[in-house]
Amino acid sequence: MIVKRSWRRLGLLVALALLLSACAGQRAASGGPDIENDPIEPVNRAVFEFNQVIDGMFVEPAAIMYRDFIPTPARDRVRDFLDNLRQPFFMVNHLLQGEGGAALDTFGRFMTNTMLGGAGLFDVASAGGMPATDWQDYGITLGKWGVPDGPYLMLPLLGPSNPRDLTGTVTEFLVGDPLFVALGAPLGASIGRTAAETVDFREQNLEQINSLKESTFDLYATLRSAYRQRRAARISGQGAADADIYDEQSYGDDAYADPLAEPTLTPVPSGEAGTAAP
Repeated sequence: MIVKRSWRRLGLLVALALLLSACAGQRAASGGPDIENDPIEPVNRAVFEFNQVIDGMFVEPAAIMYRDFIPTPARDRVRDFLDNLRQPFFMVNHLLQGEGGAALDTFGRFMTNTMLGGAGLFDVASAGGMPATDWQDYGITLGKWGVPDGPYLMLPLLGPSNPRDLTGTVTEFLVGDPLFVALGAPLGASIGRTAAETVDFREQNLEQINSLKESTFDLYATLRSAYRQRRAARISGQGAADADIYDEQSYGDDAYADPLAEPTLTPVPSGEAGTAAP
């Protein structure tokens, strides 16, 4: 019954995404030259400033304390554990995208790290020749189904998004993570994991984010362009999908001088900077 209800919600939310994106597409087609597809930019910028305040007051200090008091080996174990918890969710999205091989590989990684890696504390799968797959979520799945993204949105606390990706986020919240649903875990478990992922991601990117804030002429415009490029790359399966939007090497020089410049993303050798950032 729970599974049936979850799939019914998923179907309704997919229909909602199609409706929202279709309306957005009609507005863009008839509304003129908004090349950034950011029709509510003043509102988005206000939300962005709010998020920056929250980051400075809570998230960044938590990340600094995490780095100062938790040694690197322990942080690595936490990161591997959080990554392993995400694998069933990635597997479901691969299945929804018709990527059976990637779903099987993801399931193999999850089982290997869970059974042989101390419940995911150690990434023995990668050491055994089973590399991690790219980040997956329902927004990417909807994109691969042909749902357009719609106008750019800046969400309180959640950050960059659009109607398609917001629908994916709501779907994940309402349907639930497949692993937590199978285990009967309460909603607090999913919230706790997201909080841990956020602090872990922020800790990994302390220097990059602070440097970007200091050197970028318009941080809002730069991150808007980077977010849209990265999401498009992940949907199309291009190599730039693994680029870290906070790594300065991912931007061309013009991105720092022109607030409307489109940054050129390049793959970062270290891979995904953090599992919390879509």
